[in-house]
Amino acid sequence: EIRELLKDGACAVKVDDPYILLYPNDCDLINGVMRWLTLSLDQNRVFLSTWFHSVINPQEYFDLPFGGFFLDFTSGPEALMGNFLALRNFPKEKILGAGLIDARQFFTRSQSDLLYWVKAISKTVSLDRVWLSPNTDLTFLPWDIAVEKVRQLVKLAKEAQ
Repeated sequence: EIRELLKDGACAVKVDDPYILLYPNDCDLINGVMRWLTLSLDQNRVFLSTWFHSVINPQEYFDLPFGGFFLDFTSGPEALMGNFLALRNFPKEKILGAGLIDARQFFTRSQSDLLYWVKAISKTVSLDRVWLSPNTDLTFLPWDIAVEKVRQLVKLAKEAQ
């Protein structure tokens, strides 16, 4: 499916695996599977997306064969701080999908709080390599709330420039 999407012109393909972070002791196995999954593909156009948890082994995790990684910065203080700490090991050539908008909850954070987190991220990862995004798909929200969250994200991107 990834190969077909790339062949048909998708600029990027996101692989969702929220549970991969629960198995830090399986780094070698996960690495082998992901290398097989992306074999002979343009890995710069394939991204790994996780949520709920923070990256525990950042060096091994960010060595996975993807052009970038979407991380969740909304899943509570422990995951938030864990992912911020992991950014110290973020590769200079990769894209960071910063999941700052919570796609699982109806509430929205204040724009000033979101801007604070963008600035905190930019101290470690250059903003030209950061894609601001929801922490996961907006599928589970009512349409009007999902649209409002996308509007907030667009506003955040403009303010962060």
